[in-house]
This record gives sequence, C-alpha cells and structure tokens, in this order.
Amino acid sequence: MTNTKSGLGYPVPNAADGGSEAHVSCILASIAIFLFLTLTPYLDRGALRGSLRNDGLFHEGNGDDSLSGAVKQEAGKSMPEPYQVADPQGQRPPVQQQQPQQQPQQQGGQGVVNPAQQQQQEQVPMPRPQWTFEVKDDVYFDPAGPRPDQVVLLMASDGKGHNGGIEHLFEMAMANRQEYADFHGYKFHFINISRYDLHGAHPVWAKIPALLDTFIHFPDVHWVWWLDVDAMIMNPDIDLNSHVLSHAAMRTKFAAGTEFLKSESKHTGQYMSGRADPKEIDVIIGQDHNGLNAGSFFLRRSKFTKMLLDWWEEPFYVYNQWPGKEQDALLHMVEHHRAVREHLALVPQRVLNGFPVGWENMGWHTDDLVVHLAGCWVDNACNERWQLYWNSRTSVVDLKAKGQERPTDRRGMVTKILPDATVYVPMPEQALDGGRGVVADAT
Repeated sequence: MTNTKSGLGYPVPNAADGGSEAHVSCILASIAIFLFLTLTPYLDRGALRGSLRNDGLFHEGNGDDSLSGAVKQEAGKSMPEPYQVADPQGQRPPVQQQQPQQQPQQQGGQGVVNPAQQQQQEQVPMPRPQWTFEVKDDVYFDPAGPRPDQVVLLMASDGKGHNGGIEHLFEMAMANRQEYADFHGYKFHFINISRYDLHGAHPVWAKIPALLDTFIHFPDVHWVWWLDVDAMIMNPDIDLNSHVLSHAAMRTKFAAGTEFLKSESKHTGQYMSGRADPKEIDVIIGQDHNGLNAGSFFLRRSKFTKMLLDWWEEPFYVYNQWPGKEQDALLHMVEHHRAVREHLALVPQRVLNGFPVGWENMGWHTDDLVVHLAGCWVDNACNERWQLYWNSRTSVVDLKAKGQERPTDRRGMVTKILPDATVYVPMPEQALDGGRGVVADAT
C-alpha cells in the first residue's frame, strides 16, 4: 500500500513496500536539485568565488565578475572609456531629425506588414563616427621627399611635467621650431593638450589625439614630425628630405638588422628587416637603452597610420602600468605584430634624438640635427643643460649673418652620421630608387 497524504502531496511508498528505500532516495534527490537550481542565483557569488581565485594576467577586481569564467584569471577592473579626439570645428556630422513613425500599411486587411515598406519607414540610428583623418586614394609620395608645405613640425604640451623648471621653456622652444619651419617652408603647429579629456590617463597619452588632430587640421600634409618640448633643433641648415624623408636618405639611415630593445636593453628577439622598402614605411623612430623613444619621430599620412593611432589608444595600453607608457605600448605592437614592424623603421638615435649625455652612438655631437634633454630632471640639470645647448646652437639668425638667406641646395646629397659629427656626402648610387635594400655603411 501507499500513503497518499505526504506533506508535498506526492504518493509516498509504505516502508513495507518493495523498493521503498530507492524510491525515497530518488524523490529526495529531485527535491535537492530543485532547491539548488532555484536558490543559486540568490547566493553570494563572492563567497562562491572566494576559494576559486588564482593569480593571473589582470589586476585583482572589486566586484567585477566579467572575467570570473576565465581559467587562472581573477576578475579585472573595468577600464574607463577611452578618450576621444576633439571634433574639428565645422566638421561635425549633421544631426538627423527623427521622423514620426507611420503606421504600417496592411495588405488585404489581414494585418500583414510589407517588409520592404517597413524598412523604408524605419530609421536605423547611426553611431557617432570616431574622428580620424582622411587618406586620398590618389595620394602620391614623391621618392625625392615631400614638398616643404607637406611637412608639419608638431609641439604639444600643457605646460606641466618634469621640465617646468626650465626658464622660458615654451617661448624658447616655440621660437626654435618656428624659425626652423619658416626657414625651410615647413608648417609649425602647437597644441595645448589641456583640451583633451584623458579620463585619468597620464598626460603623455595626449600625444595620440594631438597627432590625429594635426593630420585633420592639415589635410594636405604628408608627414608630421613630433618633437618633445624639451628637445632643441641645433642645426637648422639640415633639411628633412636629405636627412631622412627622401627614399635615398631613408636607405642610408635605416638601422637594418637592428634588434628592437626593451627597457634596460633587454631583448625582444625581433629585428628590423634588412630589405625595408621606403614606400611602405610610415613610422621613422629611434631607440635608446630603454627601447623606442617617442620624443622625436615621424608619422606619414597613410591608411596604416590611421589604424596605428586607433590601436595605440586602446584602453588596455592606456591604463596598463607600463613604465614607458605610450612608448612601451608602441614597442608591444612592434614586438608582437609583424604588420607593425613592416611599416616602422629604426634609425640611429643621433639622427633624430641625440641625448646630452650617453654613449657615443646616443649622445649629441657637432652639427647633429636635434638634442633631446630626456631625463634631465633625474640630475636636476634641466635648466642648466637647456641654457648650455641654447647658447651653443646654430640659429637661423647666425646663418643669415653669414650671408645664407635660404637653405643650402642639397640635391644629390644626403647627411651622414660620423662618430663626431653630422656631414653631407654625395648620394650613394645604391641609395637611389633603382637600388635595393639598405645602404649598410652610410651611417
């Protein structure tokens, strides 16, 4: 017999019945499973996860369970929204007026909606475009180098940072760049980076939106030269085409076969190609003992550069605790992405970025183009060194005082970096566009 008066209304087998114990066990197991599935969403997830946490790639989170399912990873902190480049004046997309919705027409009085008519009536909301610059399909990059008006020398700062102790730094730095740009016909552009909302990121990250804005502001410019505020042009008679922007100059400056280095000269195992094609190069930069140095480098207007600047401001990079910040982010892309290495060329440090102190291959020498006071704040020597180099530089006024009213005609010549100076030499035949690869002994 069975007792039908159980507490849950289920028939309960009598203990005397055959197989009663098995039936009771099955019923109890079913009840337990039902209660577990019903009550689990209300349990404290943190308590459940407490014994399952492991050290991983991400920082420890506080209540963010977005990564709780990842193997051997803790929940990560949610990153702030990436900063956005300011909309260029007069280039905002027109605001689309929302039309009132119309009742769908019916066919045959049966309430059947015509899909084609419905699609025409509905307006799909368009996301706001991310501001970037244009690259014309018919853009032509002359192997002899850009016209002077196709080059912009960019300086950007908010007036803060380690070099704020240099007296009259901004007035002097701007005058230094402006006279060089005027002498050669280049454009000089200054941006106050206070205009950018970096959402708590370090101010050095304003470099990326500043570069984007410059390409937008000068739509016909081919190359942008970023130069840190604490850098100084020492030899204004050097023109950029014969130094680094013509194909011939590139072939004589590329550090072919050089390994990309990390901080403290640690190895990456990745090298610049020995057969780099100037037509494919969009980034020209040097490196020091801490890796790539973005205090002085060139960017070319191209579809690759558009993608690079988009990747470069990836929140994972911006809010990572890399000591070199945006420089380490760029090196990370170089180290792990062949597509980036194929468009980036290393040049010896003294070509664009000589230091006031350092080894022979990194320290500034007579007639080098630029000296960069990187790290001068470590020795509290910024103001002293700035004044020293300011007083020893050659200015445009000095050139004109010697009767040189315009840049020297350097056609058929390129600069060459010697152990103790930068000099002009006849252009090697193998450096012309008919040649292949890099001129190994040019520097």
